[in-house]
Amino acid sequence: MGLSARTVQRWKLTPDSDDGREGRHTRPAHALTELEQHCQATLAALPQVHLALITKDQDRLLKAMKDLKEAIEPLNKAAERALLEKPGVSRGL
Repeated sequence: MGLSARTVQRWKLTPDSDDGREGRHTRPAHALTELEQHCQATLAALPQVHLALITKDQDRLLKAMKDLKEAIEPLNKAAERALLEKPGVSRGL
């Protein structure tokens, strides 16, 4: 397990004490929240079939978002061109 003999001795002497490490004893900023831990535990408990369905749905959503972006892009360009063709409107670069 990678524990030193001294560590095991110290634990046996004071089994109910703090962990004995030096340094801060605060929660790291990048630690998972309780909700994130719960979601992670829930996903880990799902059978592989459910995970495959979630992944498939996620892939479909990402494809739909990409398709929507591609559909909107020409409309945005046309609107920009129409705006630039108006007198007195300049492109703000």
